[in-house]
Amino acid sequence: MKNKNTFILTIILVSLLFLITGCTSNITDPPIPDNGLFKGTIIIADGVETTQDCTPILTIHCEGAAYMRFSGDGEEWTNWIEYSPNYEGFNIANKSYGTIFGSGTKTVYIQFKDDEGNLSPSDDLAYDTVVYNMPELSKLEIDPSSAEVNVNGKKTFSVTGWSKSKEYEVPLDGEKVTWKACCDAKVNPIHALSTTYTAPTSPNTYHIDVYYEGKQKTAMIYVTK
Repeated sequence: MKNKNTFILTIILVSLLFLITGCTSNITDPPIPDNGLFKGTIIIADGVETTQDCTPILTIHCEGAAYMRFSGDGEEWTNWIEYSPNYEGFNIANKSYGTIFGSGTKTVYIQFKDDEGNLSPSDDLAYDTVVYNMPELSKLEIDPSSAEVNVNGKKTFSVTGWSKSKEYEVPLDGEKVTWKACCDAKVNPIHALSTTYTAPTSPNTYHIDVYYEGKQKTAMIYVTK
């Protein structure tokens, strides 16, 4: 009777061990998807709950990925860029690529692509969220702050907003940005975060101005033959 009980107990223990091992295997070794890429992972600013940084560091992982792209709504995407485990070039609150302007809960979606063109699942995108508190706008900056352009030549200028002491970039609403150029020079578009300046026909020193919510910034332009 004792040997029978021991045998039954052994069978039970072996069965439990098999079940535990099987479950663990399913968790740590999921089946490889048909397209060869997993959904990957993304973490915003080391997982903080709130941030004042509109371009926070994104920590990224996807085995086998060669490229990646970002979105604020999972529908409107940035261009593909080379895969990197860390990235801080995506603005989460400037109304571009599906993002919503201003403070609030922000979502960043990411999709991956390998060298053969295989994509991570579009119906199961990796994403993370964070609460963004937009700082007060202190000043504007134009990039470049000065430029040399040939007569009738073209140059692209961009505007960026900053908080006090340039601690944080502050998102700007491109529809409220206004560009103006003196003399016979032209800018296009007039309302946008970036504009293309077309120099006049006469060599001289000119300037381009940008305006946003009562603030103004000037960049110098040296037009040469």
